[in-house]
Amino acid sequence: MTLEFLAEDRRILEEFLPGFDARIASVPLPKMEARDSCAIEMFREAGGPGLVVPRDLAGHGAAPSAAIRIQRAIGSRSPSLAVATTMHHFSTASLVELQTSERGFEWLLLQAIAEQGRLVASGFAEGVHGQGVFSPAMRARRVDGKFLVSGTKKPCSLSRSMDVLTASVAVTDEDPAAEPQFAVALVPAGAPGLEVTDFWANSVLAGAQSDAVTLSD
Repeated sequence: MTLEFLAEDRRILEEFLPGFDARIASVPLPKMEARDSCAIEMFREAGGPGLVVPRDLAGHGAAPSAAIRIQRAIGSRSPSLAVATTMHHFSTASLVELQTSERGFEWLLLQAIAEQGRLVASGFAEGVHGQGVFSPAMRARRVDGKFLVSGTKKPCSLSRSMDVLTASVAVTDEDPAAEPQFAVALVPAGAPGLEVTDFWANSVLAGAQSDAVTLSD
């Protein structure tokens, strides 16, 4: 019954990422779920980061319905990988929407995600009890024409494999009386002031790399 239930999901996974299901099925579950799991790098090598990136930006162009089925198929092999990559797809889909409506430079990052296998971690507020994903957990100060971002996201999946961190931020102006504005920050993983520290001590979902990411100006 389980195989019949997942048959279509795995067929779609094979269509978008040929051979990936067989590869992750060949690795014992304890190894896939461990903190030092190879699952995320296997996902990167298979072209998974570009799953929901539009085809005209070198991605796979998976529709939401297909992406959900793919995540279910992946989750049946490695729950940790499904958790980690779901956050990547959430961030990537947000960038797709931004580049559609804003006509900015988001397309450059989307193309890099698809062509270079860049992984995007989510610094939105889903780890904060009672707070929505678009309620900023971080703050940004405008100083001399630049933005200094500070705050902590914990847990933050993909914390040790990410290339870019996306985060919702409340931007405060140099005028303290001004109302904070909502913005989305894109922070390179190697940026000065970004630190990753241990957080998720539980062995369950350890492979998702759900540790703490702290930004200090």
